[in-house]
Amino acid sequence: MVYPNATFHNMTSANDTTPNVVFIWRPVTAVNLSLYCSGFLLNSFLLFLLIYDSRLNHRPFHNYLITLAIGNLFNLTAGPLSLLLALADGVWIAGDAACSYILYLFWVESSAIYYNHAVIAVSRMWAIIHPVSYRNLLTNRFTICLCVCAWAFPHAVFLPFWALDTLKYRPSVKQNGYHCYVNDQAQYTYALVGPLLLYELPILVQILVFPVVFFTNKARQMKCTVAPAPISGEGPSPQPGTVQSTATNRVSRSLKPTTSAHRPSAIQTQAVRQAKSSRAGLVLLGIMSLCALISWQPYAICIILTTVRPDLPIPNTVWVVMNVIWTIQPTADPIIFLLALKSLREAVERLTMRCMGICRP
Repeated sequence: MVYPNATFHNMTSANDTTPNVVFIWRPVTAVNLSLYCSGFLLNSFLLFLLIYDSRLNHRPFHNYLITLAIGNLFNLTAGPLSLLLALADGVWIAGDAACSYILYLFWVESSAIYYNHAVIAVSRMWAIIHPVSYRNLLTNRFTICLCVCAWAFPHAVFLPFWALDTLKYRPSVKQNGYHCYVNDQAQYTYALVGPLLLYELPILVQILVFPVVFFTNKARQMKCTVAPAPISGEGPSPQPGTVQSTATNRVSRSLKPTTSAHRPSAIQTQAVRQAKSSRAGLVLLGIMSLCALISWQPYAICIILTTVRPDLPIPNTVWVVMNVIWTIQPTADPIIFLLALKSLREAVERLTMRCMGICRP
C-alpha cells in the first residue's frame, strides 16, 4: 500500500530537481518483503488447488475463495513499489504511471477485497444460523453473482474518483515533490464518503458477524437445554396396571432384535457433524473478525481522519508499521481457509499423494 497524502504534507516543496535518494534498509522492510513473498506464494497455491482439484469445482462456496485469491494476488503486485517507497524513505521515484497504478490498488481494488471478505463472512453466518436454506439456495450461479457484485460495486463508486484524480486533479509526481498521493481536497466529499462506504462498512460487517453468530448459538442452546417442567395435576391420571405394562413394554423392547438400530445412529452422526461444522464455522468467523479488527480497521480509521484533518500529525513510522500490518491479511487468508475448511485439507492430501506417486521410481 502507498502511504496516504497526510504523511507527506508540508514535508517538501514541489521542485524540478530529482531528489538525492538514499536507500535505507530497515528491519520492517525485511518483514514487509517476507510478507509479500509468502503471500504471493500462498495465494498462488490456493488458487492452483481450487482450479486443479476437480472435487472442489462443484462447491459454490469455493467461488468466493477463487475470487479472493485472485484479488489478493492482484493487490500484492504493489509489493515492489511499496518496498521501493519504503527503501527511499517515502520519496516516490517510480514515475507517474506507477503512481496511478498503486493508487488504483489502494483506493479501488482494496475496497473490492474488503467486500469479498464481507460476503464470505455473511455466507458463513448464513450457513451456521440457517443451514437448511443455505444448502438449498447456495448455487454456483448465486455465488458467482455475489462475487461479481462484490467487485462491481466498489469499481462503480471509486473508479470515477480515481479517474478524475488521475486525469484532472492530481499533479505530477515531480510537482508533488516526488510523492504519490491523491488530491483528496479537490474531491473532498468523494474522499470522505467513499472510505466510509467502501472501507468501514465491509470491515464492520466482518467484525460484527462473529458476535451475532456467537450469541445466536448461545440463545439456541439455552432454549434447547431449558425444557418446561410438567405441571402437577395436569394430564390423564395413570390407570391401574399402567406402571406394570410400561415396565413390561420396556423389557420386551430390550429383548427385541435391534433391526432399526442404524436409524438413531445415523441421526446422532448427523448431529455430531452439524455441531462440528458449526464450531468450525464459528472459529473461522472469529479469526476473520479478529484479523479485520487488527489488520484493516486502524488503517481505514487513519485514512478517514487524515481526509477530515490533513494537518493531523501522524508520524511516518506509524504508516510504515500499519502498512506491514495491512499486508498480514492477504498473506494469512490462504492459511486461515486451508486450516478451517476440511475440503481444502483433503485436497492438499490428495495433491501430496499424487506428487509422491509421481516422484516414486
